[in-house]
Amino acid sequence: MVVLQNFMDSLKVVPGSCNQTCHDENQVINIKAEEVTDFQEEEDSFITTFPEIKVEHENCTDLPKDVSGLDRETCQGNDAIDIKVEVTDIEEEADPLLITFPVIDTQHGNTVNEHEILHGQPCPYTCDVCNKPFSTKSNLKQHQRIHSGDRPYSCHMCNKSFSTRSKLKIHQRIHSGERPYTCDICNKSFSEKGVLKTHQRIHSGERPYSCGMCNKSFSTKCRLMIHERIHSGERPYSCDVCKKSFNEKGGLKAHERIHSGERPYSCDVCNKSFCRRITLSMHKRIHSGERPYSCDICRKSFSQRISLSIHQRVHSGERPYACDICSKTFSWLNSLIVHQRVHSGEKPYSCDVCNKSFSRRITLTMHERVHSGDRPYSCDICNKSFSQRISLSVHQRVHSGERPYACDICSKTFSWQSSLNVHQRIHSGERPNSCDVSN
Repeated sequence: MVVLQNFMDSLKVVPGSCNQTCHDENQVINIKAEEVTDFQEEEDSFITTFPEIKVEHENCTDLPKDVSGLDRETCQGNDAIDIKVEVTDIEEEADPLLITFPVIDTQHGNTVNEHEILHGQPCPYTCDVCNKPFSTKSNLKQHQRIHSGDRPYSCHMCNKSFSTRSKLKIHQRIHSGERPYTCDICNKSFSEKGVLKTHQRIHSGERPYSCGMCNKSFSTKCRLMIHERIHSGERPYSCDVCKKSFNEKGGLKAHERIHSGERPYSCDVCNKSFCRRITLSMHKRIHSGERPYSCDICRKSFSQRISLSIHQRVHSGERPYACDICSKTFSWLNSLIVHQRVHSGEKPYSCDVCNKSFSRRITLTMHERVHSGDRPYSCDICNKSFSQRISLSVHQRVHSGERPYACDICSKTFSWQSSLNVHQRIHSGERPNSCDVSN
């Protein structure tokens, strides 16, 4: 206890502070010191102040000799001395017991701040282009690639580049065929977790995104955004060749294949190719005979949903498409478009052989058989062939005896509409083909 001994030697004792001799082995002597001079602080910063110190001593004669008024009798045994001191003019830290460690600078110095931000702190990183805030510097850096067009991650197989490593990883599954996310209901697998989540809404029927104007709901936010463009009229995707615009990127991409002639989707049965995947899917139903859409009223089935929707107008009488010139209504949009050519005189389909033009593509196709001699429709009874399906249907009435056209005056029936029209002139007296000479 060298430090304690030096401290004891430096005490200035107030005279008269102790005037009794120690007779008991454990008597406490109070000594008050006002000032410590020439005190050298040891390197150990923990030993600085001693507000109350109890020491055990073998002999009272070890006490400072200049204590006035104390009896000079010695204390026998191990007396406990209670020393109370007031130390002044000692330079010390605000908290001498506070242990201070050196600052360690590391590359993760802002981890605590970022963690605090996730729990409600303001986002300190802001994009200087669009002012969007971010919680971490890495997220800001990734976002800035949208403005700069920087795509630092490239696929080593097709050289396609991406702005984030995660997007590259997802893309690489196209080449590897990896589909790590599987639906636990139908076992269909997916390359992205988000696509699996969207798919599972097919089974659950969940449609969490609703249109604020018509309340129609959707399973994905993307489909809702595309739908909302119907109300706004927004068509942000435009063809560079013909300037036709579209409300979704997929529609533009499929349209551009009309100009390029690209048809990347091929039927594995007949090798017919298509520019859209959905068109190929519908085409395959011709080979499979699949007709998954059925009418609730007459049970007639269809290979396409749109065909069922149009058919249902037969039962409902709905004719939603009206001509703005003559107000004639139609069940099909295509029927209205063809009808409007009656007023405009437009005949956009021309024969390459004789240059005769037509208002409908199907009419041109039937006309071209005049030049080619093609007669694709054959009677399965007499093998007679025809260039038009309707001609075959009329011919088959010869074998079946069907006479679907009846006179509303005499009830006579006919196989042909034209035959009924000629017959009705008997009742009306109409003679449209009269000779100008004999009359």
